[in-house]
Amino acid sequence: MGQITMIAKSKKLLPVSLLAVTLGLSGCSSMGTGEGVGTALGAGLGGLIGSQFGSGTGKLIATGLGVAAGGYIGNQIGRYLDEQDKQRHAASMQNAAISGKSQSWSNPETGASGSVQVTGQKSNQGDVKMKVLKDRVAETPPIDLIGATYKSASDINVRGGPGTDYKVTSSLKKDEATQVVGKVQGKNWYMISEGGAASGFVFADLLSPAPNAAIDDNETPSGEVTDAVVAANQTCQVTTTTVKYADGRTEQDEVLLCPTADGGMEIRES
Repeated sequence: MGQITMIAKSKKLLPVSLLAVTLGLSGCSSMGTGEGVGTALGAGLGGLIGSQFGSGTGKLIATGLGVAAGGYIGNQIGRYLDEQDKQRHAASMQNAAISGKSQSWSNPETGASGSVQVTGQKSNQGDVKMKVLKDRVAETPPIDLIGATYKSASDINVRGGPGTDYKVTSSLKKDEATQVVGKVQGKNWYMISEGGAASGFVFADLLSPAPNAAIDDNETPSGEVTDAVVAANQTCQVTTTTVKYADGRTEQDEVLLCPTADGGMEIRES
């Protein structure tokens, strides 16, 4: 079984350094340094894109998505787009990664267009290292990684484990946004996080996806944090990403868009 290793760097660093993610799972090879998603210009653009999607923790989560997409666009495909069209393409990649559905965009003013066509999925099993709020999480069961923002349908309880027999440790108000780390395997419960650390479990039917919602949350978790190793399933979207320029030129690439437990996204060669 492979291992997923995730390193969250200091929030005080520049957006390009917000999330450094390394996956050692079998099934696909990571992009090399020269061709990967780390181009400073593109990643900086991606951080700017992501920062428009929320505040507090939500802003950091979205920035993590944007850094990956922006770096890829700046160095791999769509590098000759103007800034607004790069933002459009990065947003399409983010939405495809979260929803698993194909996305497209076009700009009549520049004549450019693009698409992210989801053609399949690849799943990998492994162990993920994550931060956990020690006093609020009693169990860390196997999960299917999601890494997306959800919103509560009503005032709901957050529990220490995936079931009503676990004690209530906190709550969410109606329409409050929260970060879902993943879905507990074999149970209809989500693991949620606070400030980058797993903070409890919520019955899945009481949350709905809200990718653009801002999370009203501190950037650091409230409570003692410990490290945990959790068995996880990571499902990557197999995509064909295409950019068409006004002069008729077309660039196309096949990549995997992979969720990570801290709400980020890694772009990998398929």
